[in-house]
Amino acid sequence: LQHHAIGCYSVTRSVKVGVRRAEHLLRQAELMNERILQREVAVATQIKEAWERVCLHHFHDTLGGTCIPSAYRQVDAHLGYASAVADDIVQYGLRSKMNELPDDARQRIVLFNASDAAFEGYIECEPCVGGIRWQPEWPLTDEEGRPIPCQAMGLEAVGPGRSRVLFRARVAAGALRVVRIERDGKAAPAEPRVGALSDRITNDRGISAFVSANGHLEYP
Repeated sequence: LQHHAIGCYSVTRSVKVGVRRAEHLLRQAELMNERILQREVAVATQIKEAWERVCLHHFHDTLGGTCIPSAYRQVDAHLGYASAVADDIVQYGLRSKMNELPDDARQRIVLFNASDAAFEGYIECEPCVGGIRWQPEWPLTDEEGRPIPCQAMGLEAVGPGRSRVLFRARVAAGALRVVRIERDGKAAPAEPRVGALSDRITNDRGISAFVSANGHLEYP
C-alpha cells in the first residue's frame, strides 16, 4: 500500500462496521428467502432496496470516512435501516421454520445458521426456565440425546429468576439444530479445555500464553 490517506483505513469506524454488518445480515436474509420463505417477491424487493442503500455507501469518501460529520447522520440511518430489514427477514424465516418442529415435552433451544458457511463456536443464551435460576444438575442434550457440556454465566441484565448459559456447538450452513434442556437429568462433567501452569496458560488447541518476568501475557 502507498502511504496515502492513511487515516481513511481507520477513521469513522462506525460506518466501516455498519457496512460490514449490513452486508452479512443481507446475505443471511437472501439465503433465508431462498431456503425457507420460498423466494417471496415482497421479501426479495425489501432485500434489493436495502442493498441499494448499503452499496451507495461503498462510495470511497463515505466508506473512507472523509465526508463532513453532518453527512454521516444519514449514512448511519441508511445502514441501520438495511440491517433492520435483514434482521426482520431472518427472524421471520426462523419462526416459520420453528413452526414445523414437532411437539416436545422438553424445553428446547433452537439454533439456526442463516449463512453459507459452517459455524463452530460458543453460544450464549438466556432460556426462560420458569422464574428460577439455572440449576447445575440440568444437562443439555443434542438431537441424539448426547450430553452437551454447559456452564452458567453472569447475567447481561440483572433480574430475579433469570439465567444465562454457555455451550459449544457446530451448525452446518443453512442447518437447524435443536438442543434440549433435561430438567430431570444429570449434567455431564465438562472436559477441561484450558490448562494452567505457573508460567503459562494453554488451551486444547495448543494455543499458549506465557507470563513474562514483569507479569505481562506474551504469545509465541
